[in-house]
Amino acid sequence: MKRSFKILGLVMVLMMVFSIFSAGVSAAWDQYQGNASHNGQITGTAPTSFSSGFPKDVQLPYNGSIWAGVDTTPVMETYGGETYAYVLYNGGTYNGSTTPGNNGLYPGTGGTRMAKIKCSDGSIVKTVALYKTGGFQLSTPYLDTAAGLIYVATTNFYSMLDNDEFESTSAWNLGSGAVIDTTNGYVTIPAGTCISQTFNYPLSSSANTQLTSAVKLVSGSSATVTYKLTKPNGTDVTLKTLTVTSSNNWTYIEELGNGDVYATGNYTITVCVTGGDVIIDYVKYSRQTTGISAVDRNLTSLTPISGTDVGGQINTPVMKYGNYIYYGTYNGGNKYYQHNLTNHSTVSFTGNSHFYWAGAIQVSVGGVDYIVFGSDAFTSNGTKHTYLYYRPVNDFGNTGVGGYYDLGASAGNIRSTISTDGTYLYFTSQGLSNASYIWRVETSKITNLTANDVTSLQLSGNSSTSTPAISANGKIYVGYYNGFSTGGVDIIDLSTFTMSNPTSGTITPGPVQSSVIVYSTTYIDPVSFASVNIDYLYFTTNMTGGRGYCYSYVPSTGVASYVWDTGSGGNYTLQGMAAENGYLSFGNDANKFYVIH
Repeated sequence: MKRSFKILGLVMVLMMVFSIFSAGVSAAWDQYQGNASHNGQITGTAPTSFSSGFPKDVQLPYNGSIWAGVDTTPVMETYGGETYAYVLYNGGTYNGSTTPGNNGLYPGTGGTRMAKIKCSDGSIVKTVALYKTGGFQLSTPYLDTAAGLIYVATTNFYSMLDNDEFESTSAWNLGSGAVIDTTNGYVTIPAGTCISQTFNYPLSSSANTQLTSAVKLVSGSSATVTYKLTKPNGTDVTLKTLTVTSSNNWTYIEELGNGDVYATGNYTITVCVTGGDVIIDYVKYSRQTTGISAVDRNLTSLTPISGTDVGGQINTPVMKYGNYIYYGTYNGGNKYYQHNLTNHSTVSFTGNSHFYWAGAIQVSVGGVDYIVFGSDAFTSNGTKHTYLYYRPVNDFGNTGVGGYYDLGASAGNIRSTISTDGTYLYFTSQGLSNASYIWRVETSKITNLTANDVTSLQLSGNSSTSTPAISANGKIYVGYYNGFSTGGVDIIDLSTFTMSNPTSGTITPGPVQSSVIVYSTTYIDPVSFASVNIDYLYFTTNMTGGRGYCYSYVPSTGVASYVWDTGSGGNYTLQGMAAENGYLSFGNDANKFYVIH
């Protein structure tokens, strides 16, 4: 692991020597971005250099060829003198009993899993299968420390294909020239060839589905791969048309469908290739079910508390305010949910588009509590719209109350959680035409917003899904990215809401799709001996060789400096870090889990 850091003269050397850490007892990092304000502020201490033996590189157990391992941020707590991290991840192909035990957990390996890691030595205390299916898990859990429970939103994928990883030559009709390599578990498909598989769907109701696949070019400059579904009535649905240009890296598909499977009968998946030869590692076509469960902190029992068979994919972080938890779905009928933890009743609100990573926040206006969340963009009457919704806590599902503000045609998808400094709400949007934005909305006017109450700034990258982190030193930090190649962190001044990017140094190590978390402290200036404020920023990069980073930024001078990273051997890292009691933790697509101290 790399332990070096760039030094900007004597100031940065002494900065490390004379660092004065904030006092106080750290609280649990119990939810996405650490607290109910979602501001990403680290209390207590955080590592500005590596302790001996750190970072810890923990291999989470999994079955099969899994590249989408950890796609959620951990939650963390300290109790009994130890600090623990809990992480939800895709453990791959399930192997074991197909029915859960009396404790609600599945006894086998693989599947949708949760791991508990002891941070002091990086050991896995326990890992359990919450469900027997794996697949993308994108919802960060909520840790209720008082109850000793972790509220987990899971999306379960029940595979409809008999041979989705090409481990045998059965099931697939290979057409002319396609060859399955059962040793490596892939199929080579020449240009002009189609493969197909027929399966039976036993239910007479609609289902949300997910198509996932991994493709690599074998010959030619590019290839077009088309995935088609034929229904029992003979109707064809094109699930995905993909252009593949790389022979070095896999091109991945994650395509969600709504009602593609709707009646009992035989369906056929057909994959056709034109333009060049390709290798396909897997073709998975799965039915989705969703639900919320409570898992105890010792990972000894699971209790389902709400769920729906056709509820889409739960992609937002689970948020808890009072006795309610909140979450939204992608491809689930545009629904956002409120679940009552007392009587376990669930009500939903139906919006105009999907909810993807759009975590909710609670605010009080005029003595009334509201839940506020963003949504994906949608088109109505030929015009693009993006809504910021507000729903009253006490009447969440009533469409006759609450409302929305339309951010306009250029905002694009809101795929960030909302953070606040107490006066304003902050969030980002992916934008349209290769432009992304950070938004500021006056909290007290959320129920009656006008254009004068809403301000936006264009960010440096084409896209942003980063929840704005707000430091105690008056700066906002936001990640941005340009595909899987470049990106970094933008800095905005909190008081003026203007860009405040570095006067010296840069924070551009790669695509930052995660949210930043920030530790604010001071150091002693070696010339004036004055105390100088400094922010340490922690985030990850989502790219080949992605890793965790620490950068510092001095607001008074505008100097940004690289401090450390977790070293080579990393992988795509979609989500960011959690912090507790001087430890940081995060996971990546290779099912690696890192602990930093």
